[in-house]
Amino acid sequence: MNKSRYVISLILFMATIAISSGCGQRYSNYDWYMGRGDFNFRYFGGVDRLITESEAGYYFIVNNFVFYADKGTMVPVVLCGRPHCLHYNETNEALAALCNAIFPSWPGSYIEYYDNNLYIFANHVDAVTGVLRGSLFRVSLDGSRRDIMFDTPTWHTPSAAAIHRGTIYFTTAAYTIDGASRYGIMAFDLNRRRSRLEMVYAGTESHGAVGSIFAYGNNLYFHESAINRVFMNRFDIVNRTADRPFAKPPGIEWNQSFETIHNGRILYANWQMLLTTPPGQVEQLQLYISNLDGQEPIRQVHLETSREHVVFGRYRSDGVHLWYSDEARGGTKPMEERGTWVLDLDTREVIATVSHPPEMPSFGAFISGALIPGGKYHAFFIIGGLSEDDPFEIWYADKSLIETGSLEWRPLIQR
Repeated sequence: MNKSRYVISLILFMATIAISSGCGQRYSNYDWYMGRGDFNFRYFGGVDRLITESEAGYYFIVNNFVFYADKGTMVPVVLCGRPHCLHYNETNEALAALCNAIFPSWPGSYIEYYDNNLYIFANHVDAVTGVLRGSLFRVSLDGSRRDIMFDTPTWHTPSAAAIHRGTIYFTTAAYTIDGASRYGIMAFDLNRRRSRLEMVYAGTESHGAVGSIFAYGNNLYFHESAINRVFMNRFDIVNRTADRPFAKPPGIEWNQSFETIHNGRILYANWQMLLTTPPGQVEQLQLYISNLDGQEPIRQVHLETSREHVVFGRYRSDGVHLWYSDEARGGTKPMEERGTWVLDLDTREVIATVSHPPEMPSFGAFISGALIPGGKYHAFFIIGGLSEDDPFEIWYADKSLIETGSLEWRPLIQR
């Protein structure tokens, strides 16, 4: 090869590298958990995502304010940094809006750590048009910088979202006067320059909506609700196809709920709610474990089957253990009877109990998915209500005590 051809080849090679870099980080289409860059299933809490983990600590969004706690001290501080700021104690609305830690949102709250930044959905008023918008903000880890990545198609923030392999997936919905909806899941590539919003799944159910989103491997798993029914769907992010492969018992209209993924298999539930009071109990609940494609479902024994009625609980996985908590609603179960258990990931036998201390408040009108198994060091429990009068608290447990068989929830943030 002569010198001129060598120079031309080198220029073409460098141009290819530059173009590839401009497109952002790329991920391989492996259908299993790849670690960094994949959706952090350990902090899956259902609809809202209120806790996320970085290398050094944890970030929380509580009543529209962001807090940070170092893993070593577990002392929460408001992520603001502005001198003399009163944060949530400020009574002057103009000054309160200047706090670096405030991110008002409706209906959903979302915070996620990805690639050395925080991503937070929040509402804000456009400085030029004066129009209220819902937007995704990219925020520095010290809270000092925030950039708008995009505005959502509607003024409100998504009810659920998930960052997976460089793309954020989030719910969207627009309602007509008669209550009908146009809804689905949208996607935005966080690493690609000049990325655009894309509708990747459009729902077709009458008066439907998409609920929680869980990403694993090449698929999104999400709840889709219709009138009096809840389905569990799977969406292939590579082939852009959707289906409902998860089996239901014959002869009865069942609801479905996604619980967790562990050992590369899905734990999900078929259930029916009682139409009588007290609320928060189900007439029948059947747990299944299946392959990622819904094949070979195996019926599981549930911790609550010895009782007359099954309390609607939650299973979550941290990749090492399976966690279960009976999330009784509205005080249907005395505090002393409530509990959280740590199970062996394979045998699902109880290996540790997490006690609920007496000062832990009643769950009340409670946020779905309050049990967050977390990463290596801590698990979390969220207690919150739908009204301003209900308590909103985050409790945590030290996971190094699992081997002792006994843990206890400790208060972290109480607002």
